[in-house]
Amino acid sequence: MISMMVFAWHAWQDMHQPIYLVLNNPHLDTQMFEKFLTKHHVGQKKVLNWIKDQPWTQSVNISKVDGSTFIIDVQERRPVAQWQHGGMVDDRGEIFFPLARHYDTKLPTMQVRAKNVKEGIQFVNVLSPMLKELKAYPFTVFKMEPVGDWVVRIASNRYLIFGTMDLTKRLQVAELVVKRLHGHHEAWGRIDFRYNNGFAISKNPLREPFHWPMIQLSYG
Repeated sequence: MISMMVFAWHAWQDMHQPIYLVLNNPHLDTQMFEKFLTKHHVGQKKVLNWIKDQPWTQSVNISKVDGSTFIIDVQERRPVAQWQHGGMVDDRGEIFFPLARHYDTKLPTMQVRAKNVKEGIQFVNVLSPMLKELKAYPFTVFKMEPVGDWVVRIASNRYLIFGTMDLTKRLQVAELVVKRLHGHHEAWGRIDFRYNNGFAISKNPLREPFHWPMIQLSYG
């Protein structure tokens, strides 16, 4: 009797495969997902783990609609920068590797080691709205130099230099200064924010090639 019940249960499962409806996941590889679902007895937990392992998934929730229908609600990552070797960085500073067809070359670039990405993401999140107004994308590069200085290079050979300390304060100052210069149509090439109580501006970026500073100033 038990054997017959088990046989009947598996037969019913084979005839009534679960239906999974995926929401909010335009980057899902549907062919791979369908291939995964064709395996026998793929349960809810396995489906959940498979979705979690996809490069664009930030969070996922599965809810049951009826006996054989499930809704998979996915919150995807919001990419904000390109990273080396085909990687991208989301707005939380996490690195992920999407399929080549989903790689966004219109985003700015982060030239930084993986362990410093979370520190550097604040530059992208704070400065991106302002830099978009300058139409600097996708040529902006957020870079951490070997000595630790943070430098942002934007279009037309212009540079924002932040150093290593008080980055939150310096980013706020940079946002105000660059907006003001842009609003008044002022020419500028380099803005150095590493001073204690101010900043320095060079107006001739093409005639004065940029050199990484040898002396590192710090906030008091």
